[in-house]
Amino acid sequence: MKMTLYHGTGQETTSADALYFTAKPDEAKAFALALDGLGNYNEESWIYMTEIDTDDVVVEDDFEEFDSMAYRQHLESPIYNPESGWYIVPNPRLTLVEHFTNEL
Repeated sequence: MKMTLYHGTGQETTSADALYFTAKPDEAKAFALALDGLGNYNEESWIYMTEIDTDDVVVEDDFEEFDSMAYRQHLESPIYNPESGWYIVPNPRLTLVEHFTNEL
């Protein structure tokens, strides 16, 4: 079964070896905003989508292990962490959903 996932960022992205995704568009928007405790945030946001086949997803329950996977090894399949609700998708096909200027 196919599943749509969303990636939010403060910079235009055309390709990547692996990116973090969520199934919730609002979470991707919040991630793209990058609002910190000092009131700093990204001036612009880009929201992308990709589709994955759920049959290919590998579950990694350990968040520490999950979080480091995108940086220290070449991934062949999407990885899902139930604790965070996030996915790491290798070589995603990105489709721009939305680009906007942030104003708080």
